[in-house]
Amino acid sequence: MHKALLLLFLLFCASIKAQDRLIESITFEGLKKSKEQYLKKLLSFDNNSPIDSLILAEDMIRLIREPAISHAYYYLEENGKRLIIHIEENKTLIPAVDLWQTLENQLGYHLGVTDHNFIGKGYTVGAFYRRNNFAGFGLILENNNFISAKHELKFIAQQSETLEPIQQDQLEANYRYRIQSIKTSFGKELNLKSKLYVGIGWFGERYAFSHGERLMGAPEKFNTTKLIGKVGYDYDAIVPYYYFQ
Repeated sequence: MHKALLLLFLLFCASIKAQDRLIESITFEGLKKSKEQYLKKLLSFDNNSPIDSLILAEDMIRLIREPAISHAYYYLEENGKRLIIHIEENKTLIPAVDLWQTLENQLGYHLGVTDHNFIGKGYTVGAFYRRNNFAGFGLILENNNFISAKHELKFIAQQSETLEPIQQDQLEANYRYRIQSIKTSFGKELNLKSKLYVGIGWFGERYAFSHGERLMGAPEKFNTTKLIGKVGYDYDAIVPYYYFQ
């Protein structure tokens, strides 16, 4: 009887000791462009944290969700004291080229480039130039890990100008239509599956007569501004495997 109690006590102590194992070091393998400082910011634990397989599994999902990362997995060495995370990176410098035919058979085109892992820290920085009868341009800035891994900040500013036909009965006039916009949003991760975000945007629109027939009651120029706000909630329970879901 005493031997059985002693055995149970030893097993209990061993179980407690296993649960109290601490991670003494965290290293990454396979890094090409990404910085360790950026990736450690995404983790829910640090050195001297107890090993928790559920938290580790969630952190792997959080890593794979990053545009810079194709896949991630971990393994433990030295009796669990050393955590090694293997990373497979994506190519994140993405060019964009598009051609089309605009009104009055002119050539329209879009040229842009976006880096989804700028300076290896997970920032998204992009710019584009667009010609659609008239010149347009835009700038994109995003930080999926603003302040911490649970916060994101997005910003986009753009201007585009096109030639728009406006009809009245059998008459048609062509107006230069220009829109300028600035939009920003802030998101907060509530947990691995849920995210709440709020955003605000400003739009300025201008119509100016270019050529064609004069329309009854239509102004030569017309300007307006708009302010828009949005609140959103994302629920994502998908467990990714590479780019498959």
